[in-house]
Amino acid sequence: MDKNHGIKTVINKIDNVGDESEFRTFNYEVLAGTDDLNVTVNHENCVFRFNYGKVYWNTRLDTEHRRLVELFKEGDAVCDVMAGRNKVSDYVRPFNKDGHAFIRDATHELLNTEHSVPIYAKTSKNAPSPASSKSAQPIRTVVQPKTFGHYVMNLPASAVSFLPSFIGLYSTPVSSPSTAYEKLFTPHTDRELPMIHVYTFSTKSDDNVAQGVEICERISKEIGYEITPQTPETTIWDVRDVAPAKRMFCASFRLPREVAFRNRT
Repeated sequence: MDKNHGIKTVINKIDNVGDESEFRTFNYEVLAGTDDLNVTVNHENCVFRFNYGKVYWNTRLDTEHRRLVELFKEGDAVCDVMAGRNKVSDYVRPFNKDGHAFIRDATHELLNTEHSVPIYAKTSKNAPSPASSKSAQPIRTVVQPKTFGHYVMNLPASAVSFLPSFIGLYSTPVSSPSTAYEKLFTPHTDRELPMIHVYTFSTKSDDNVAQGVEICERISKEIGYEITPQTPETTIWDVRDVAPAKRMFCASFRLPREVAFRNRT
């Protein structure tokens, strides 16, 4: 605090993130300054204001967030199963429910929801938002699709255990035609089945080969279908080290047809 006068509070975390709370918050002690954890963070041209003691925030994941977002295409609907957001209601619909149920509920709700978002030209930081001006005209409108293009599951300690919720995700009731949901995807349309991005922990090695095999084996067990590091469109991405013998990975794979359309009964 003596060297950096912008720092007003110094804290020490006194337990591991996620050990005491499912929301990944933590207990802390104040080492210096006032017990005020309300912060303002500038990130990716956005300003976030929140209480650091109540909201999980990790700046060391900036590169990983950017890598993942670059996989998305304009017009994609993205289902972030384990996330927190604020004041982005035009583009994000927040839900507060168990992740297992959310995967299925959000998928089927999207099928029956109409929504579009006007896109305005970018302005400088100090200029008023174009959307607030009655005379401003959008440069284009993005229409919400009927299916998600990506599911993001960034809860590495347990996200893999949520994968069974994708089994039979697009299976249809007995009273409906067996191919009703299948017609939403290729070869009937140009839309592929979604990509799943599931974060997890594993051990460390120089080449991550054994870790990739082990992660795929765990995924395969959860979805009842074999996924390997050699499966097309499957990647096991080394995100970062979290401990001397522990590494965080992101396993990305396309939801197999055999899983998505499996009869749940």
